[in-house]
Amino acid sequence: VVNRWGLHRHEYLCLQPGASNGSATPKTWHPTNFVELSQRLHEKYGMKVVLLGDRGDHENIISRQQWPDTVVNTAAKTSIEELGSIISNAACVVAHDSGIMHLANAMNVPLVALYGPTDYTATSPLGKQSKMLFSKTPAFAVMYRSTKSEKKLAEKYPNHEAMSGIDVDQVTSAV
Repeated sequence: VVNRWGLHRHEYLCLQPGASNGSATPKTWHPTNFVELSQRLHEKYGMKVVLLGDRGDHENIISRQQWPDTVVNTAAKTSIEELGSIISNAACVVAHDSGIMHLANAMNVPLVALYGPTDYTATSPLGKQSKMLFSKTPAFAVMYRSTKSEKKLAEKYPNHEAMSGIDVDQVTSAV
């Protein structure tokens, strides 16, 4: 699978710019941060950056950004098995609290998990190669025992403001 994308084991980094099938959710970092991060990581490590996600992530988030030429977009173009192969061969994965984050953690792939409003006490990665970054805004851990849906919380914290407490420098350093 990695050969299909021109990738080589441990010579690329994975980013997950979306979550929740590209729907509005307060748990996603602003897509422009991922664009900047992809450029910085390529400059710092000389590695390709691979975007992960599903069709909704691709249509609602990824396709709406201008990505550097060094980025490989696999979103909406892989099966779950192929996604697992791409993740397992990555040098590192940067992801929101999501299924992709949990896959990387379960495979013991180096992981930088981005947390803001979600309940990190219940869903944090436990792998030895996992790091967590927290967005300490008024929305921090608001989903902990919340009865509001993600959609309602996205309305309360629009424009990725719940994740605005994490900056690109922090993520670059964590990687």
